[in-house]
Amino acid sequence: MKKSYGRTLHHLALTPQEGIIDKIGRMAEGEGKQSRNIDDISPEEKHRQDGTSQSEEADVRDGEAAVGMFGDFGGVMIVHASYETFKHASYHFRNSKSINKIVSFRLRLYAQSFFNNKARAAAAASSSSKTKASDSKDDSTRLQPWVEKYRPKTLDDVAAQDHTTKVLQRTLQASNLPHMLFYGPPGTGKTSTILALAKSLFGPALYRSRILELNASDERGINIVRVKVKNFARAQLSQPTGLDAAYRAQYPCPPFKIIILDEADSMTQDAQSALRRTMEQYSRITRFCLVCNYVTRIIEPLASRCSKFRFKSLDNAAAGERVAEIARAENLKLDDGAIETLIRCGEGDLRRAITYLQSAARLVGAVRVGGKDADEDAEMTDAGSSGQGTISVRTIEEIAGVVPEGILDNLLEAMQPKGSGSAYEAVSRVVTDLVADGWSATQLVGQLYRRIVFNEAIPDLQKNKIVMVFSEMDKRLVDGADEHLSVLDLALRIAGILRA
Repeated sequence: MKKSYGRTLHHLALTPQEGIIDKIGRMAEGEGKQSRNIDDISPEEKHRQDGTSQSEEADVRDGEAAVGMFGDFGGVMIVHASYETFKHASYHFRNSKSINKIVSFRLRLYAQSFFNNKARAAAAASSSSKTKASDSKDDSTRLQPWVEKYRPKTLDDVAAQDHTTKVLQRTLQASNLPHMLFYGPPGTGKTSTILALAKSLFGPALYRSRILELNASDERGINIVRVKVKNFARAQLSQPTGLDAAYRAQYPCPPFKIIILDEADSMTQDAQSALRRTMEQYSRITRFCLVCNYVTRIIEPLASRCSKFRFKSLDNAAAGERVAEIARAENLKLDDGAIETLIRCGEGDLRRAITYLQSAARLVGAVRVGGKDADEDAEMTDAGSSGQGTISVRTIEEIAGVVPEGILDNLLEAMQPKGSGSAYEAVSRVVTDLVADGWSATQLVGQLYRRIVFNEAIPDLQKNKIVMVFSEMDKRLVDGADEHLSVLDLALRIAGILRA
């Protein structure tokens, strides 16, 4: 009883970690005692074991060898696996009376090491989080794509869509929205406009709870409408708490939610049909905004429930002003004509033009940062931050994959009618070089189309026939036809029309 009372006081004085360590050691000692219980062996075995006391010192050395053999497992694994491992070792060295004491001592060491390593890891994690907390915001902003970094925050920042923003500004003042349908070419500000409108309505405190944004091109099935969209649409609004009068004066916070379905023209017909009833049933607390490129792919019953807003392609002046503003913010050096080239290569898509600008800045601003390994890849930094190079027109054209004008001149010259003989040899040679150099057939067809259609030396009757050939070739490329054969056929047919 006295021994039990002393052990109880000993356990109360231990910390939880020390208690686990002590328990592991007592488990190992208990296993040894259980395996060597004198009641479980015969008198002959007892006499034989008593005769081995002289070799106990050698057995201890054997036990140390066994522990050394099984003691190379580190970390968490040794805490969970060592006991069974050393139990097998004690079976092979049954004659040793001190093997279990060695096992118990080693297990205590490994358990203590485990808890010490865990504490050190926690301390290192907490210290590293403190040092990185201040730099995380700056790093996230610096590493953002410029398309997201310079996305409009308010309706006033949206470029060249005045007819749409004016109507939405009046709607914002009234704090009431209809169901909306935004359609137009890509990169014209459709998604940016509805996101800016939502932020102006609800502010940062309520934005995440009142807005559901889905990319319908990925989540386009009917189950998404029946489950995810419907559950969010029918969820009742709770009265926001913790908002002061200044916040409510700045943000209207109307009593409804907004569901944004981007790329809605990729939704299936069944999903669009299922969306009709949801829009009607929960219109009191939920508004829908459908964003698409082709309004003809939205079913008429769904389009008739929405107010339509058409987004036109950005004109060169508005797009150039926005690109120049980003270049000034990033301290970029641009050659004369670089902005015009970006707008021309973007083809009315401001997002594409900004992406080309960032890629060009990375390309001309590549510097090698010294490190331990001299063979490490060059770290790509912005041109403004590194002070390296100027963005030229040719750099932008290379990034956009524009076919050089000299190659187009060679192809047009090969297609011109000759005095005698066929143009096949000359055309085939130029087309083979084009394909071997890796130029895109779609890019080549677009550039060649502009060169021929705007050429005043070609009669209008021949242009009509050539345009029909271009339309057919474009369809073939979209369907996945071979680029080499398609470009060769296009050039030969144009050469035959010019010769006629």
